[in-house]
Amino acid sequence: MNVKKRIICNILCFMIVLCSMFTFTACDKDCKHKWGEWETVVESTCTTTGTKKRQCSKCEEFEEDSIAVIAHNFGSWVEEVLANCTVAGTKAHKDCSVCKKHFDNDGNEILDLTITIDENAHNYGVWTSNGDGTHSRQCLHNSEHVETVSCAGGEATCEEKAVCDTCKGEYGELKNHTFGAWNEEVPATCSKTGTKGYKDCSVCEKHFDKDGNKIVDLTLAINSEAHNYGAWTSNGDGTHTRVCSYNNAHLEKENCAGGKATCEEKAVCDICKKEYGNFGGHTFGEWINEKPATCSEVGTKGHKDCLVCEKHFDKDGNEIEDLTIAVNSEAHNYGAWTSNGDGTHTRVCSYNNAHLENGDCTGGEATCDKKAVCDTCKGEYGELKNHTFGDWNEEVPATCSKTGTKGYKDCSVCEKHFDNDGNEITDLTLELNAVAHNYGAWTSNGNGYHTRVCLYDNKHTELDVCSGGEATCEERAVCEICEEAYGNLADHTFGDWSEEVPATCSQTGTKAHKDCLVCEKHFDENDNEIEDLTIEIDEEAHNYGAWTSNGDNTHSRVCVYNGEHIETLDCTGGE
Repeated sequence: MNVKKRIICNILCFMIVLCSMFTFTACDKDCKHKWGEWETVVESTCTTTGTKKRQCSKCEEFEEDSIAVIAHNFGSWVEEVLANCTVAGTKAHKDCSVCKKHFDNDGNEILDLTITIDENAHNYGVWTSNGDGTHSRQCLHNSEHVETVSCAGGEATCEEKAVCDTCKGEYGELKNHTFGAWNEEVPATCSKTGTKGYKDCSVCEKHFDKDGNKIVDLTLAINSEAHNYGAWTSNGDGTHTRVCSYNNAHLEKENCAGGKATCEEKAVCDICKKEYGNFGGHTFGEWINEKPATCSEVGTKGHKDCLVCEKHFDKDGNEIEDLTIAVNSEAHNYGAWTSNGDGTHTRVCSYNNAHLENGDCTGGEATCDKKAVCDTCKGEYGELKNHTFGDWNEEVPATCSKTGTKGYKDCSVCEKHFDNDGNEITDLTLELNAVAHNYGAWTSNGNGYHTRVCLYDNKHTELDVCSGGEATCEERAVCEICEEAYGNLADHTFGDWSEEVPATCSQTGTKAHKDCLVCEKHFDENDNEIEDLTIEIDEEAHNYGAWTSNGDNTHSRVCVYNGEHIETLDCTGGE
């Protein structure tokens, strides 16, 4: 590229000189010029010719000529740096301090100082065995450049592999052993060492396993777990034991397990086949209440029966061998005294109607509406008295939780109650009225329902579904009845999508979002709420203007966002 520039420059200079000659030859051709001193127009360099001119003092015609190229101004000689397998080298050269170009010893320009990488220019270290019959050496210039070759030399025996002449590492295979007959293993036990199975090499006299691996020690150590246990025997305490035939001091003791105990039989161990543990609990049916004995019939004690053993037990779980309660001649169950209508009364035993008890009617006092009533049989006897009524008492209505009272008037003598017509009222009570509630205000249950409670009985409640009102994305609907919020929030009502405003080096940005027109909150494209729309300032997000020369071989450009953000670099290029 530099050669082309020089050629173009020389052509332009030649054309300038040629044009000047045609321009100034228009003067008087018959003038005998008297030329003045040469004046330099363009200085020559070590790469381009210069230009000089002079003027005729008579006709003022100019004459131009070229100024020869000057010699290069070479610096010190730079020795060649050889290329290797990884790094390119540099040719030997000298540089001109004027044109900054590179030249060889003969003054020829060197356009490219680079000596191409030489893939074979390694600097290998020592050989190292790879343990697989090969050895490698690594280039000191580049650890990825490795040379690997097969090991060679040395001689193997049945004990040692061959030793490589180069890397001095063992390689290859041992020579085969000459084996005798195989000796079977004698296993170790819990009290005696054993002997490993082996075969001997008749050459090296060493021991080997079936795979030809050397056995240094044929001894099999005592195996504390290698017992030969006999059958399990119950110890009668919920455990069982077995004894090793090799050493009767070696015992194994375990808890009995398995089987299922009942209230009649203990569990039978799955291993030693003997009973162990406690009897199982009884499986009781429902409690049967006591049937007392009477004057004519035996009774039955209160009890519960085991569904397994079918025995009887009291409430404390004690067995009852006999459920019978003997006949109690005094244990009558007399019925009510019944008036005989003659001033006497009788009662009969319900267990045996032959058992009677008689007595005279006594007590009581006749009133205006009833004869005297016997204190015992409650039967009337004697004569009636007249009633003496007091004031009328108004009815007290019944509610959902409280009985009411009928309207009545009382006789001040017999103190009985009567209606307006003088008919006796035996019971003033007005039964509860299940629908006579006095409900309070409706209260929200917080689950879309509301409840109101009866003021007479707070156990009487009425439940209904909340209704009315309208939900938004911020607030749930408010029930028109209990005036509390219920149900779910409504969906957001989104406005237009706002694209992201990126952050710059001096100003925060704004995330892309859409806003709810109701709650005015911000949301991403997946409807997730964005609590903060701010995109943090990006210190690298500049918007630089054009480069401007600083006049000191550097140029700068200023960020449009912040005039304090300036990037300055060295000027490059040009000639």
